[in-house]
Amino acid sequence: MNRLSTQELTSYKKFVDKANRGETVTVAYLGGSITVGAATFPLEGVNKDECRYSYTYDVNRESWRALTFQWMKDTFEKRPRQFRQVNAAIGGTGSIFGAFRAAKHLLEQRPDFLFIEFAVNDDKKGKLTRDNPHTDFSIYRTYTSIISQVKNVNPEIAMFIPVSTFREDTALFEPDDFNIAAEETVKAANLFCIPYTNIGDVFYRNKLPDGVEKHRLFDGEDTPGNAVHPSPQGHKAYAAGVIEVLGSLFRKFTFDFEKPSIDDLKPYPEHGKLYLAESLYDGIMGWELENLPEREVRPVLDGYKKLASRNRQAAFTFVFEGSAAGIWFDLESTSARMDVIIDGKMLGVWQYNAACKDDFVLSNCTMFAAVLEAGKQHVLKLIPSETQNLKEGCEFCIGIIGAVVDCGLT
Repeated sequence: MNRLSTQELTSYKKFVDKANRGETVTVAYLGGSITVGAATFPLEGVNKDECRYSYTYDVNRESWRALTFQWMKDTFEKRPRQFRQVNAAIGGTGSIFGAFRAAKHLLEQRPDFLFIEFAVNDDKKGKLTRDNPHTDFSIYRTYTSIISQVKNVNPEIAMFIPVSTFREDTALFEPDDFNIAAEETVKAANLFCIPYTNIGDVFYRNKLPDGVEKHRLFDGEDTPGNAVHPSPQGHKAYAAGVIEVLGSLFRKFTFDFEKPSIDDLKPYPEHGKLYLAESLYDGIMGWELENLPEREVRPVLDGYKKLASRNRQAAFTFVFEGSAAGIWFDLESTSARMDVIIDGKMLGVWQYNAACKDDFVLSNCTMFAAVLEAGKQHVLKLIPSETQNLKEGCEFCIGIIGAVVDCGLT
């Protein structure tokens, strides 16, 4: 049974104290494409209801991320350029990958305030979490990992979780997946005593800001992106909902949590490591190290490299020690079917842009094994499948940005 508890937010008080002293303050955003600022695409056209629409939009001024950061600057900044923003969001990524990349993309910046936004991209983890909170890919365990990592670096960090929502009348997705993931993310926020707001309430049940129309919160044709990326009006409402709660938190310095009874959660990953393409490249036959194209949905990766192959005979081999491993693919440059083999055992076929069933849950970072013997050397191989059966117009190519390993507790 959940228990109601009013908690004093000492981390929020310390955040204000630091700002009032005029010290440099770092506000970070960890999440997916909604946090990057992805919106209706294209910005002008005919939407799913056959109505014309037209927007202008500046992601660095009008996204919910930009608007909330500007509010924090306007509210607390005591000198010019006192506040700095870290945009550690990457489109299409969930909390598992967020936990693996937190050290590289987040902790090196030592944030004072952290927004965590993964509810939509954790849609495939909601039912799994509800049915077994202690399983490896549980939202509770991945949030345990993220939160413990940031608190190890800054025990006084203040955090906030906006729980994103989706286009309710989309025909492309199963609503239960998003709704259950949102419910479990809210439970995680309560469990870890992190203030939050449910954007589903902001969009569909609360009073909207002036100038925002409910039927315009999402817009454009019914595409996968438009089903989860708010319109520019949606970003305005999203930011207003977050700011309303933040304003109350910074006035009262308390929040009412309804804590679920879940005990003995271990972080997942327990000790995650991220290996980038440069460290994986050692002259592998048929593979080249190339520049990763810059994309608006992943600004944190500007200047990164990728391993690339267009050779159907070229295998990729990764040797590691740990209990779990996965590969971070550049899906924008990938059309392939790959046999996945660990320690000589065939696990299945991973594919992207192929007309076949996938044996793995597709994501930018796909976990291929999670029950390996820790402390022992393992070998992961990706071998081009004999039959590719790629979709029409696709040619074989594969891009790898990195690999992730759970090394276990150290």
